[in-house]
Amino acid sequence: VRDLITTARAAPTNVAPTVLRAGGGAGVLHDLISITASNSSTAATTAVGASISFNVLEVLAGGPVLSCSVGNGRTITYQPPAPIPQSEGGSAWMVDITSDASTLAAAPLVVTALFAKNV
Repeated sequence: VRDLITTARAAPTNVAPTVLRAGGGAGVLHDLISITASNSSTAATTAVGASISFNVLEVLAGGPVLSCSVGNGRTITYQPPAPIPQSEGGSAWMVDITSDASTLAAAPLVVTALFAKNV
């Protein structure tokens, strides 16, 4: 079966959880294959707030399945040895910023991800 790989992109603008991948309907699970985050700040990497930290949630009410920090002017990619499974069908994957709002305002973050769709 083809077409079971999906992509997602989020550019959080505040510290509230932001949808990375919308839910796929009842019984549809999206397992995380890889995630990339880019911090486009041009501020010195030694400045206060020189990185943005965030959690990745596989359901809004759940705890983080992944925690990351991206330094100013940096990009990170994480590809787990096996996909991270989603536990609840139809739920959205979320990006939850754990840095303060002023850090996020000064350093835009873009998160992209690759998912395996299970129907």
